[in-house]
Amino acid sequence: MRGSRRLKDNNTDWATYGLDNPPDALTLRDGVGVDHTLVIGKKSPTEDGYYARQPDDDTLWLLGSFNIEDIERFVKEPAFEPTPVPSPSPTTEGTPSAAAATPTAAATPGAATAPTPPPGLPTVGIPEPAAR
Repeated sequence: MRGSRRLKDNNTDWATYGLDNPPDALTLRDGVGVDHTLVIGKKSPTEDGYYARQPDDDTLWLLGSFNIEDIERFVKEPAFEPTPVPSPSPTTEGTPSAAAATPTAAATPGAATAPTPPPGLPTVGIPEPAAR
């Protein structure tokens, strides 16, 4: 991001520009891991930009409104809707379930070790009832 205009070097009157207690700051990390911070102040009277400065620099800059407003929009309005998270099922601790009452192959003496198919499907080794 580049400043639209360099307004004033050696500035000491930050309150006029909303930079004495700035409402926003933007920190970007470059390719080698160095952070660069800009504090953002008031919008200019002509509404064409925002006053900004680096925290340890006394140069006043004017940044284009579109730069700042696009970044604010990016932060405040996510590009995608958050993925919904399903709510947990109610617990049934202490309540016997149908699965617990159904004998399994391992619990039934002499039964096959194959898993039990869902209800309504034929069971291996048990003949189907004769059609009427």
